[in-house]
Amino acid sequence: MNRTLEQMARALFKSWFIDFDPVHAKQRGEQPAGIDAETAALFPDRLVEIDGKEVPERWAYGSVSDIAQQVKNQMNPSDHPDALFAHFSIPAFDASGRPAIERGSEIKSNKFVVPDAAILVSKLNPATPRIWDTDLSDDVEYRVSSTEFIPLVTRSEDLRAFLYLALTSHDFAKALSGQASGTSNSHQRVKPSDILSSPVLLAPPQVIAAFGRLVIPILDHSKRNLRENNQLAGTRDSLLPRLLSGELDVSDWQDSITEVTPA
Repeated sequence: MNRTLEQMARALFKSWFIDFDPVHAKQRGEQPAGIDAETAALFPDRLVEIDGKEVPERWAYGSVSDIAQQVKNQMNPSDHPDALFAHFSIPAFDASGRPAIERGSEIKSNKFVVPDAAILVSKLNPATPRIWDTDLSDDVEYRVSSTEFIPLVTRSEDLRAFLYLALTSHDFAKALSGQASGTSNSHQRVKPSDILSSPVLLAPPQVIAAFGRLVIPILDHSKRNLRENNQLAGTRDSLLPRLLSGELDVSDWQDSITEVTPA
């Protein structure tokens, strides 16, 4: 389900901001497919050339720093040894896409403080993008990330979905990989300034806001699914040892199931 949700969000991003489908439709005198008349009116009906590329009229190239800012606040979780932390780390991203829930005493060294609605961009090996759209779902006192991530906060909530999908696009990963330094792929890194200065084609605010209204609910649904998956995995991990040891007796469950199963 999450793959389908991500594909839906990416397909809409590609249609609006890469292929310019609504603009091409209006050039042909057609109503853009899949959007209402009010949204369609936000798009121009012609393309203009900027730096050798055709883009919609009144759109312009900017950079990531035009729509987001880096958050640099740090803390040492060990200063709060008994507090619960949501720890956004590279291993947690790769394993489940959810932060590890840990006590402060378990987390070593300084970490970045993760603010509300932050998007984390990994500096490590940009050829394998790790872009994390965080949320506030975990019942913890603090949220921190590895310093291998760069926390970004958009200048308005409307920009969050747009920025996340721009950062996870193939073109962005390719451009960022070209700026990486290091002796091998697994140890290559990019600088925060490279991320912030990366070019982004910016539509007028009304277009990006309309996009956010459509896509943010899709991305939030995906995050809720991840959260439920983790909760189910936690239940499984706590019950399985008890089942294997015989501590938890389920021998009478089969009879109960048979009684309620239709013939």
